[in-house]
Amino acid sequence: MEINKEQALLAENARLKRIMKRMYQGAWGLPFVSKNNETISGGNLPLYLSSLLASNVPFKERVNQTLSELGRFADVSRIYIFENQTNSELFSNSYEWCNDGVQSTKADLQDLSYSHFTEWRRLLVEDGSIQASDIHTLPEEVRNTLSDQGILSILVYPLWVKDEFYGFIGFDECSFNREWMPHETDLLQLAARLIANAIEREAVTNEIRENHLKLIQVNEELADKERFLQNILTSAPLGIILVRKRKIEYINNATIAQSGYTQEELVGKSLSELYFDGKEDHEQIQRFYNEIDKNGVASLEAHMKSKHNDELILRVLGTPAPQSAGTGSYLLIGEDITHVKNTESHLRESEERNRKLIEATNDGIFIINDKMQLVYANTSACEMLQHTHEDIFLLNVEDIFPSKEFIERFYHTIKRVNDGVDYKGDTQLINSQKEIVHAEIYVTNLNLEGNLHYYVSIHNITKRKRNEASLKGSEQKFRALTENSPDHILRIDNDGILSYCNSAFYNDFKLSALQCIDKELNEVHELPKELVDGLKAKVNEVLQTKMATNLELEYRFEDTIKAFDWTITPETSNSQLSSILIVGRDYTQKKKAEQELLIAKEKAVGADRLKSAFLANMSHEIRTPLNAIVGFTNLLKEDNISEAEKIEYIDIVNKSSENLMELINDIVDLAKIESGELRLTNEEFNVIELLQELHLVFEKRMAIDRKMHLKFYINLPDQRQTLQLKSDHRRLRQVFINLLGNAFKFTQKGFIEFGYELQAESIRFFVRDTGIGIPADKQSFIFEPFRQADESTSKNYGGTGLGLSICKRLVAALGGDMGLKSEQTTGSEFYFNIPLTSKIASNNNVNGNGASKKLSSAKVEMSANYTWPNKMMLLIDATSTAQLQMRKVLDRTKITLISARTQKSARELLLKRNDIHIVLLDLEMPGLELDEFIPSIRQMGIYVPFIGQTSQKLTDADKEKYRKMGFSNIFEKPVNNNELLHAFNDSLNGVSVE
Repeated sequence: MEINKEQALLAENARLKRIMKRMYQGAWGLPFVSKNNETISGGNLPLYLSSLLASNVPFKERVNQTLSELGRFADVSRIYIFENQTNSELFSNSYEWCNDGVQSTKADLQDLSYSHFTEWRRLLVEDGSIQASDIHTLPEEVRNTLSDQGILSILVYPLWVKDEFYGFIGFDECSFNREWMPHETDLLQLAARLIANAIEREAVTNEIRENHLKLIQVNEELADKERFLQNILTSAPLGIILVRKRKIEYINNATIAQSGYTQEELVGKSLSELYFDGKEDHEQIQRFYNEIDKNGVASLEAHMKSKHNDELILRVLGTPAPQSAGTGSYLLIGEDITHVKNTESHLRESEERNRKLIEATNDGIFIINDKMQLVYANTSACEMLQHTHEDIFLLNVEDIFPSKEFIERFYHTIKRVNDGVDYKGDTQLINSQKEIVHAEIYVTNLNLEGNLHYYVSIHNITKRKRNEASLKGSEQKFRALTENSPDHILRIDNDGILSYCNSAFYNDFKLSALQCIDKELNEVHELPKELVDGLKAKVNEVLQTKMATNLELEYRFEDTIKAFDWTITPETSNSQLSSILIVGRDYTQKKKAEQELLIAKEKAVGADRLKSAFLANMSHEIRTPLNAIVGFTNLLKEDNISEAEKIEYIDIVNKSSENLMELINDIVDLAKIESGELRLTNEEFNVIELLQELHLVFEKRMAIDRKMHLKFYINLPDQRQTLQLKSDHRRLRQVFINLLGNAFKFTQKGFIEFGYELQAESIRFFVRDTGIGIPADKQSFIFEPFRQADESTSKNYGGTGLGLSICKRLVAALGGDMGLKSEQTTGSEFYFNIPLTSKIASNNNVNGNGASKKLSSAKVEMSANYTWPNKMMLLIDATSTAQLQMRKVLDRTKITLISARTQKSARELLLKRNDIHIVLLDLEMPGLELDEFIPSIRQMGIYVPFIGQTSQKLTDADKEKYRKMGFSNIFEKPVNNNELLHAFNDSLNGVSVE
């Protein structure tokens, strides 16, 4: 607060001093002292101000000095100058001088607009000044602005520069209301003119200075351009020649370099003098100059001669020379286009050559623009699509594809090509006949005359596609054949790499394609080494000789020996070896069969020899009992033999008959076994009873054969009385009889033992003896037919060599197996196993010859005494011996026996006689039609009982079949007489017959 009061007192003090000073100066007219301490009278002040404005100091400084001296002289609060902005409504306070104690307002008075001070401008422009001792006398617009600046009195004059309102200059009085005196108004008005003139002079001076600077700059630029042009002329690659009056006056360095001439050699010559020999054309040169004169520019292709007599082809551009060069002057610019012309010539030749190549190629070539229009097509393309050259250019690209799919694929190809990736692949086109053309295309882009085009090369692969389809079909057939072939089929390329293996190969070696394909044979480690080595050697041989070869090879795989016949064949393509086909055929079974055949042959040879020995032995074995039968039968005819001799002879005949029957049974059994006709029963029986019966039978035989010195044991491991087994008891009995018979035959001392051992699932039967034994080298074939440990055995011990063979085969048929343990001179053990659970097929069940299923101990059977007086039997049998035998059997029965040798005679007897009570029929009688015979008899009301006898083994099914035919009983030959008589008795005593 104190500071503001102090400032107000100082300002008031200054104001009072100025008032007193003004009154004093105005009253006495005292001289003025400038800042330079120069004393200036009031009349000389305008001259002083003019000198300030004309001084050499900078213009703004001059104006500021002028305002300062003028303000000090007038002793006003402020003096200022406002300048208008060019081409604008704005004006600003440019210069200001403030008296002591007066605050500057210059900063607040910038960029003011006349649109807000229209009255101000009007007063200045129209009235020529603004003058007021009290601003309140002024218009409100002006008064408000001045009042805001603390102005009490004002005096303002306009500044006119070149008759334009430039701005204004004025006095402000902020201390008191000042009455402006005439010398003050005159002084400010004079100052306005002086300053306006100074501004105008300064503008002119500045313009002159700028023009001078511009002139200097232009001269410098001209000099630079001249130097630049000179440098261009000197270093330009184009030849530049100045011609005056048709003579060369100036040449640049490029002209010298192009022609090889010196400047002195060219200056003064005309163009025609420099033409290449034979290429002069004076009329062309004249037309060239005339065209320059007429049009201001002309061009010429000139064939010039270099200093070294080389032809130079120049493209010359001519224009009039600058006027400074004189009239009739021409500026010629020559470009050496010799290389270009040569290149163009080569390009034309190359283009022609390429055109011919394109036309000559078998591939079609299209050029397509970016609008997908055909702009070029060679002859092959037209022929391929069956269009003429005229027609094909009427097509759009889409017209050469068969479907939208291939069009879209082509556009996708174009997109890839635009991305910088050339395309090569297969597609389909369509010709004018709407036929599909398979094509391999190559697409790339190229620039022709600045425009994007696409080059499309088309290779017709229609035939190839057809061949591929055919090949594919052939390949499919080949694969079908190979995949279904049992042979091993492989394909190997020239490098020994597997390219194909069929399923048989994979399956047999348990391999997959992953383990084989694209590998060498030796890289498939699962294959046997001997197979790989053998095949690789043959493959190498085929690669060298180009000829097929064969390989027979045996190898072991998974503990099995395989034998294969391999064929290795070269495959060619275009006369070049392309692959090798390997086919392996499994001949393991064939080889095995060959080996077996060889063995069989050897056996056959041996068997032939054995059969020869067998036949010789058989002759002996058959003749011996026959001789006994015949001889002792003849003896029985004699009258002089005693009853004891008769009984002895009869026993010998019976024994011989039994031996002969046993021999015949062995032969028949072996024949049935070998032909598969062996019939077995499947019935439950007591094994212990069977063994005990056999023991009893052979004990009696020991007495008969006088071998009581041998010990004979039956070995039953437990003391049980029964051991039930379901099997064929008769065949089991036959096996034991054979084995025990051999044991007694070949044992002269020691013991014979037989019995069984019970095992988990079978019964092990055995026969042991201390006989002569069997050598080790003979044991392997002892079970073969006609074989004996020693071929001389039959001579020493008799026998046919069939017994053991029959035993082994019977045991096998019963579901068991037979073996032996033997040591020569020590003895033998024959053993065999029979399963506890029957393994005999149900269709082999037979019931022997009708004997009881219950086994009984052997005993001597006595003939029953049957008598049937008043009964008649019809015997139907073709053999006389059978009829005679039956008469002898029936003699004591008192029955009447009549006979018939044919079916026809038997039918007649049955029809004629009604006193026939029973019929005995031989089922093997020649000409017998059994299926019709008995039914036809029954249809006639004849119901006599029929009893049949056959040499065939009968099954239960057979017996049932005969029963349904009308038979009461069926017997297998040889027939037991007692059993036969018993059957007769049953039938004659009322057994019903269906």
